Amino acid sequence: MATTEVLKRLGMWNEDPRRPLPWALSAHPKRREEDVRPIFWASRPKSYIYRTQEWDEFPNGRWGNSSSPAFGELKDYYLFYLKSKSPREELLKMWGEELTSEESVFDVFAHYLSGEPNRNGCRAYLEFFTSPETVEALLQVLKKYELRVNYHIVDVKGENITNAPELQPNAVTWGIFPGREIIQPTVVDPVSFMFWKDEAFALWTEQWGKLYEEESPSRMIIQYIHDNYFLVNLVDNEFLLDNCLWQVVEDTFELLNRPTPEKETGAP
Repeated sequence: MATTEVLKRLGMWNEDPRRPLPWALSAHPKRREEDVRPIFWASRPKSYIYRTQEWDEFPNGRWGNSSSPAFGELKDYYLFYLKSKSPREELLKMWGEELTSEESVFDVFAHYLSGEPNRNGCRAYLEFFTSPETVEALLQVLKKYELRVNYHIVDVKGENITNAPELQPNAVTWGIFPGREIIQPTVVDPVSFMFWKDEAFALWTEQWGKLYEEESPSRMIIQYIHDNYFLVNLVDNEFLLDNCLWQVVEDTFELLNRPTPEKETGAP
């Protein structure tokens, strides 16, 4: 007798179990069966809901290959969801009354930087902005991890550097639930990442930059980062091993700080 039949006869089988997901379940009827989302909007679920509200169907079980998901454009009311609900004075206390350099921005991020560790049913994931110089060093380091780490590195213009398949999503979390095949509630989808990129870069200017007066040094620092930095995501595919992504970061900074002939001679 099949295991499922035994469980049904014992009253232990639930045809529609309540699924623990990495986001709050939506009350909207169209989203009742939704159980897969890109990881990029993990901290901005309301924005994701509004940018996908025109979808007729939502991913269930697996994201699948995608070539053109119809995310809403960043205009009109979408921009409203880039605005922080916190008072300006509170944001300035968190992000700095005045920025004097890019290092001032780094100090703010240092208080919030974190990553998702490897564990059973979860691949380690890390996402961050960084400078062109750091990207150059990072790409050198990633050569050592080519078979283990997938990466996407993109600038505000959409120029993308990656070693991942163009249209193939990569499951970051997954789980087995009663009466269901394995589901993948959180994915890194390369196509969705390009839509997220627009929103992530816009947060610099819409949420942080506009705290300061136009043409002020603080505003210009934020604008420079927006215009020149890269958005990076890294996925460690060896989920049974210890997370290697922090080691990738450490190796990158070690390479950046390594003495060069120019540094040793003081040449410009």
